[in-house]
Amino acid sequence: MFKTDDRVTQICLFLAGLIFMMYAGLMAFNTGFFIERYPTFDNDATNRYFIVWFGLNNIMFLSGIYYMGYKGLNRGFFVFTVPAQVLTVVWIIMAQMRTGGDNYTGLILVILSVALLMIARLRMNEPFSYVKADVAWGTSDSVARAALYGSLALQLVILVGYFMQPNGLMENNPNLEVTEAGSHFALGLTFLNVSVLIALLYQLRTGFNGVLITMGLVWHIMFISIVMVNVATSQGLDNGDPLLALAITLGFIFSATAFFRLQKSF
Repeated sequence: MFKTDDRVTQICLFLAGLIFMMYAGLMAFNTGFFIERYPTFDNDATNRYFIVWFGLNNIMFLSGIYYMGYKGLNRGFFVFTVPAQVLTVVWIIMAQMRTGGDNYTGLILVILSVALLMIARLRMNEPFSYVKADVAWGTSDSVARAALYGSLALQLVILVGYFMQPNGLMENNPNLEVTEAGSHFALGLTFLNVSVLIALLYQLRTGFNGVLITMGLVWHIMFISIVMVNVATSQGLDNGDPLLALAITLGFIFSATAFFRLQKSF
């Protein structure tokens, strides 16, 4: 497993994968159980919307574990996932301070996931310095490079958009309401956005990375599927957030282009 004989690394990544799997299942497929665990959560459309989103994010993390289980350990996975989980710890602590706290289980599990990932990364016996690639993104494929630059530009636009309109996801979606919990969820998604930017800048410097491109495609397939289902069931763009649908569609195009142009080199 993970193409390493180191049992500690195998156990750490296996347990981290279990944590991702548990949250993916509870948040994406059983929101009621998750909401009932925390008295300060209202079972409203806004909370359910964001909880499912966070659950799908955990599926993306889990796909990285599976990728490494098949392909072997990959530094890129840790470059993205460790900052994402550390920022999640910060995000949960901020929620604790705001509400008085009832999410100690979640806080402990996310801290545990950070510890497991860090132990696995340290035992890889690979340096933490990252050599610059000869060319941007490590490829001369102009189409793939354009797709990766497009992904980077899109993430920057999303980040700037958050600071210009922090509650935009709720204000632009007629099915949602601006709530304190919703605003905090939006901040959590921005933390994820920062982690994605770190991963893209890492690839810009050191070259494209198979696990990161694959995780990105998994995430975009899930969300473009949701967009297509909404359109097919006549909910359409008028009953949703057209800017979000556009961002997801562009992200999917960029991600799929980079994957299929470069996957033979993973």
